[in-house]
Amino acid sequence: MRLHTIFLLCFTGVGLMTLAQPEARNRKGDKTSPASDSPATPAPDASAAPVWDTLKLADGKIYIGMTLKRQMHGEGVLLGLAGDTIYKGTYLAGKKEGKGTYTSKAGVYTGEWVANMMQGTGIMQYASGDYYEGGWSANAPHGQGIMKYKDGSRYEGEFVAGKRQGAGQLTTGNTVYTGTWAQDMLNGQGSMRRQETTYTETYEGGFQNFKYHGQGTWRRSQDSIMNEYTGNWQEGMTLGEGVYRINGREYTGTWAADKITGTGICRTETGVYEGAFVDGYFQGKGSFTYLDNSVYIGDWVRDFRQGKGTYSAADGSEYYGDWYMDAPHGTGKKTLADGTVIEGTFRNGKYVP
Repeated sequence: MRLHTIFLLCFTGVGLMTLAQPEARNRKGDKTSPASDSPATPAPDASAAPVWDTLKLADGKIYIGMTLKRQMHGEGVLLGLAGDTIYKGTYLAGKKEGKGTYTSKAGVYTGEWVANMMQGTGIMQYASGDYYEGGWSANAPHGQGIMKYKDGSRYEGEFVAGKRQGAGQLTTGNTVYTGTWAQDMLNGQGSMRRQETTYTETYEGGFQNFKYHGQGTWRRSQDSIMNEYTGNWQEGMTLGEGVYRINGREYTGTWAADKITGTGICRTETGVYEGAFVDGYFQGKGSFTYLDNSVYIGDWVRDFRQGKGTYSAADGSEYYGDWYMDAPHGTGKKTLADGTVIEGTFRNGKYVP
């Protein structure tokens, strides 16, 4: 009993001395709060503090840096099997977190990390020669960013999961594309401007996979010649209804496979044609009203009056019959303004008795 009593007194004395120390320090001017009835905060566990260490990972890689409970935690360097630096930066509970530089076959990334993934903002110098700077999410460019391609092209705009998507602008050579992107391609409303040495070309309207699609206006100026088309496009070609203008001429009508084909109206410096077209030529049935109000109605072949047709001249005379290469040729009938009728064979516009 005596030994037990002495042991209890010694243990109790140590406890009392420990509890008395804070109050004594406070009296000496320590700013700590006076002792209260609440239990004292235990001293931190030294084993829980990050320490510098070297770890060999299961795949053979070596980590040198701060660790916590044998996990990568804080600043550190991850070395490959050949001793090359794979990652240099910060870790949290064994995962890349914060800022760091990572080297892989794809290239070198420097930027922010979240839970072992490139996320936030960062720069990637790709092994291919491309360069990206901007937002990242789940290891891919995401959000606003700038991509500079090896061939000198440059894209600035929005990305989603590594692809150009949203609003953006691509400059490649002498051409600038601006507009809405989807699945890495220009899709939706946009514009194109190409500046060459001898001409300027522009387009405003719909795009589908980088091709003009839907409604749009295309213009091209070269020297004193101005071309303009406004209308429907399909996969980069004019198709359907459209209006084409070139140096005072104007065509309104249908198109097929980038050519004037179908029916329409063409206004020229000599008059107005209305009728059928094939591959840009007056072809088929049509009428032409000249500036002096004379009119031709009939067949056309590659812009020539050819076949059967009627020409009513401004002086009141009229010819009906065969035509060839823009002139009465073959069997026909010509009625003069005074009523005289000439009927028979014509050659190159002249009556052959």
